[in-house]
Amino acid sequence: MVEGMTLLEPTETRPTETATATHEHAWQTRSSHRTSTGVVRYVSCVSCGGNRIDVQQHADEPPAAVSRVVGGEDSGPAAT
Repeated sequence: MVEGMTLLEPTETRPTETATATHEHAWQTRSSHRTSTGVVRYVSCVSCGGNRIDVQQHADEPPAAVSRVVGGEDSGPAAT
């Protein structure tokens, strides 16, 4: 792990993050790499272009969001 870097624990995706008033996100993996905590996936929505980071800890489990949606047509301002 890189010094000064904070490891975020995967959290369950909240319904408001996956389904919005405009559409339900359809996530597509753009890039991924293995880490000691699982596979980190950089995903984007094929409909609105929003981006998110997911972690898949085990191959037989679905990925869990570790960031909120950034960008895209229905997301709020980026976190600072």
